Amino acid sequence: MVDTDSTLTLYRLLLRERRNFGLGREELRWADTGSEDVLAFTNDHVTVVANFGPTSVHLSKNDPLIIRSAGAGQEPVGPDTTVWLRSNA
Repeated sequence: MVDTDSTLTLYRLLLRERRNFGLGREELRWADTGSEDVLAFTNDHVTVVANFGPTSVHLSKNDPLIIRSAGAGQEPVGPDTTVWLRSNA
């Protein structure tokens, strides 16, 4: 039986999506989040947003969700949560 909430399962899903989107082939572009607690970058057509802070943050874009490390849905990005979004840029 597979533990869908395990770190191993998340890691496998992230590796699969990395391969599916061909991440690492294009230039990584850092994004200004306006917060010391939030890190964001875009690689090709995937935007990664990581919230290291103690409070949830809302995203300014409505890009489709690919995967998230915790919680459900796209908004908000809770503390200690990372989301991958399909960027239209």
